[in-house]
Amino acid sequence: MSRIFALTALLIASAPAFTQERGPAPREMVGKPILADVVRNLDQHLTDYWAREGITVAPSADDGEFLRRLSLDLVGKIPTPAEARAFIADKDPQKRSKKIDELLGRPGHLNHFASVLRQTWVPQVTDNPQLQFAFPPFEQWIRSRLKDNTSLDKMVREILTVKTLFNARGAQTFQQNQQDTPFLFLQANEFKPENVAAAASRLFMGVKIECAQCHNHPFAPYKKEQFWELAAFFVEVQPAIANISDVKVKREIKIPDTAKVVPARFFDDAQEPPWDEKKSPRETFADWLTSGKNNYFARNIVNRT
Repeated sequence: MSRIFALTALLIASAPAFTQERGPAPREMVGKPILADVVRNLDQHLTDYWAREGITVAPSADDGEFLRRLSLDLVGKIPTPAEARAFIADKDPQKRSKKIDELLGRPGHLNHFASVLRQTWVPQVTDNPQLQFAFPPFEQWIRSRLKDNTSLDKMVREILTVKTLFNARGAQTFQQNQQDTPFLFLQANEFKPENVAAAASRLFMGVKIECAQCHNHPFAPYKKEQFWELAAFFVEVQPAIANISDVKVKREIKIPDTAKVVPARFFDDAQEPPWDEKKSPRETFADWLTSGKNNYFARNIVNRT
């Protein structure tokens, strides 16, 4: 996970306005053979794109610009004057690669990306004072996963399938001893299937299917029924449904202001999902979402990174 962010930061910092002279070449990244292959492949894609589009590229970023951008990307702040002077004066040809490793090793790296991802995944916290007290456990959960180098597909799976913590008295939206949990994602989306489905499709697939919530999408081929079929995967996040044992009830949803009930379906597949009685509908959705065959997830994560 951290390597993905570091690699992206390296490409951005080394390539202002598409640079022809890139940062440290893969062969210079001693001890990083796997990362070197990834960098080499990305460099080739960029080179091919520039050639294909006839782009005249800008010169490479100088050391000061590189350090500033890298610091902002990895730890969320600019370098100190002393750090900048030392880096610029350093004659080591490996200094850029070493600086990446140094910044990755700082506590500020985990803190910065935990904050960035929390703001991306639950932006409602910013404008909702009632959620202010609940975001620390979520941010701590992100920080712990980044520290363990957990892959994004596993993190997203945990977010979408987290236990709802409902009991006979209703929703336990927060506990003082509750730590290290992504529960805030459901809470911020008000335990509503339509809200969770809209957030999941937008954040993790890059598809704004919520525009079809009340009517057929005006600019995309998504129909109103498709939105609610997607929402049906998340019926169990509701307090009134969470503890119902009837599996069928958790796989369908009534479209508001109509008499129509629709079953859970993946919005790009008319076939019935491969249900497993041992899995919840949310787990079935997460299986599909993070599958290696699902280009929506991979393409969206790359784009966001």
